[in-house]
Amino acid sequence: MVDDGGMTVYVYDKDEVGSGASSCRDTCLQSWPPVTSVTENPTVEGLQEVVIDTIPAADGTHQLTVNGRPVYRYKDDTEPGDAYGQAVGSVWWALDSAGNRSRQLRAASRPLDPQVDGGGQRRRQRGTEPEGVQPDPVVHECARHRPHHEAHPQREVS
Repeated sequence: MVDDGGMTVYVYDKDEVGSGASSCRDTCLQSWPPVTSVTENPTVEGLQEVVIDTIPAADGTHQLTVNGRPVYRYKDDTEPGDAYGQAVGSVWWALDSAGNRSRQLRAASRPLDPQVDGGGQRRRQRGTEPEGVQPDPVVHECARHRPHHEAHPQREVS
């Protein structure tokens, strides 16, 4: 599912379906801006049997919901069709055309920032994920196969 600009939209597992509120706040919103509308009753095209509604957004606009779940964009998606937010932190999921979470894993070629968790928080080191956030599986797999000094070579300073 994409917005009117062709950008992938995502749902957050920590949002409660039908709660009328978003769980993504503060620093989370820096990485995951809400999909908003200027009206409380937006019209959409091409979606059948999908319930589109709104909830109040943090900035005073109306955040779209799909089947009762607030929807967001991902900061690293820069081109229509990008889906780099898929499975981030094992809590962010793109939506399929029926408004359901897609559990397919993203492509391994995704530009990664292993220092950012699924909520947009910076990590001090790998393995110190906040409670309830799993390490990024692609980063974890890469780090497991390369020693730390190969993954992050030291530079000599003159």
